[in-house]
Amino acid sequence: MRPTLTILIPTRNRANLAIAAIRSVTTNAGGEGITIIVSDNSTEPSDSSILGQYVGEAGNISLRLIKPPRAMSMTEHWEWALATAIRMTLSSHFCILTDRMLFRPGTLKRLMDLIALHPHEVISYTYDRIHDYSRPIVYQPLPRSGQILKLSSGHLLLMSAKMKFKSCLPRMLNSVAPRESLLRLRSRFGTVFDSVSPDYCYCYRTLNVEQSFIFYDKSILLSYAHDRSNGAATARGSESSDHKDFLQTLAKESINRNTLLPDLMTVGNAVINEFNFVKQEIGHSGYGEVDRSAYLNFLANEVLRFEDLRARENSLRALREAGWQESRRSLAQKIKDALAHLALSVPSRNFNTVGEAINYALTHEPLTHRIFVGLSRDIRGYALVERSN
Repeated sequence: MRPTLTILIPTRNRANLAIAAIRSVTTNAGGEGITIIVSDNSTEPSDSSILGQYVGEAGNISLRLIKPPRAMSMTEHWEWALATAIRMTLSSHFCILTDRMLFRPGTLKRLMDLIALHPHEVISYTYDRIHDYSRPIVYQPLPRSGQILKLSSGHLLLMSAKMKFKSCLPRMLNSVAPRESLLRLRSRFGTVFDSVSPDYCYCYRTLNVEQSFIFYDKSILLSYAHDRSNGAATARGSESSDHKDFLQTLAKESINRNTLLPDLMTVGNAVINEFNFVKQEIGHSGYGEVDRSAYLNFLANEVLRFEDLRARENSLRALREAGWQESRRSLAQKIKDALAHLALSVPSRNFNTVGEAINYALTHEPLTHRIFVGLSRDIRGYALVERSN
């Protein structure tokens, strides 16, 4: 039987972005067997009105709009929306498309073919970015092999303990999960999503429950609107309206409380918070201990990229008090990161407008070649399932 897929689009006060995400699915060739459920967690009535009108006028029986009974935090909303989608549909598989992402043209057919070939496996994939927070706008395609790989969950857990977070990690916003896999998570943990960062909480719960997963080493999504991204604001060390809204939905004491430096706001600290949260849930040391030196160096490299000078100095002070000092190892990592950034900037292109960047990205095939399977830091200890471009 051909698999069926529900694409869940959770959104909050971003009606126009959500509509663009919807269109990237409805206009995608080969999207048979796909249901779209948009979950509107907006607190702005105007956004709800725009989104409701669009869905109502679309006349698409495969497109549905739901709304939680009250405004929810990101994690609570994802959990409610997914549980509702599972109840509402008979779909065999589910994924999340955030309102700041778009499916590339033609990719849904390939994804549905992969699901049919590996119906009982979690399948992850990746995305390219349009850096549109500053000017010029930069489209940065990442080199990928285009191959289908089977990856060991245990291997990636060990890498995470060393602060090596790979883009192949299944986070639900870049992966498809079989219904039975989601039900296993709910049986094991009570929920699919929890804690502060639902995508990484899901990731580490899945790596605990599933011994392996399939990775399609190709960018089938496009990420943009980084001025509306909570994670991007954290990476810059700045506050946006969306970031403030995200923080206001959380209890103050809950942010990064499972880390050595709970008050330090970086992406890496948020990720390792979820790693430790799930490690405590499962109640054993199979994950391995987080490498303290790697942890401090990773966070320091993030902090050094903060745009806010006061936030940078205060964070560096906290790191030094925790024992961080700029060593040869941290200096070597900075040089390595700079060289990697330089290499990745080669295929990048600059644009004057976001629309121009999106149009170019969606009409030009991302760079793929099998040589990148050896060069990519994402892929070690893998089993090749299929060569594909």
